Formats: sequence, structure tokens, C-alpha cells
Amino acid sequence: MANDTQISLLPSFSKALEKVLFNRLVAHFNNKNIIVSEQFGFRSDSSTKKAAFGLIYEILETVKKKRFVGSIFFDFIALIMALY
Repeated sequence: MANDTQISLLPSFSKALEKVLFNRLVAHFNNKNIIVSEQFGFRSDSSTKKAAFGLIYEILETVKKKRFVGSIFFDFIALIMALY
């Protein structure tokens, strides 16, 4: 008996195409400065730790100048879960 089960190459091809398109879009966004430098999380050489350190630095600099500091934080995951 012959095994006639077909193997789809589409998922492999689509993953490769997705990676190529992602790399080209990121390079384009970086070259044209489309994404602001304050965007953290998914870019290379940036992380949420770096964002937290930047926030703490700005707070401390403002306190040194004897100015008031306030912050509002939103938990978007909780908001989305509450809507469902």
C-alpha cells in the first residue's frame, strides 16, 4: 500500500515570508524614524526594563528640581477581560 498523505509546505513558506516581511518593515521603520524612541518591548535593544529605568530616571530628575510628579497607569489586559 502506498501512503498518499499530502504534506503541505504552505505553513513553512508563510513563516519564512512572514520573517522576511517583518525584517524589512522593522528596517524601514527604523530608517525613517517612524517608531518613536519611547516605544519599548518588541524592538531590538529595548525592553520593558529599559522603559522602567527611563521612567524612574525622569521621576528622580523632576523631584530634584522640586517639582510635582504624578502618574496614571492603566491595566489594559484587565480592561479587555472586563469587556468580555
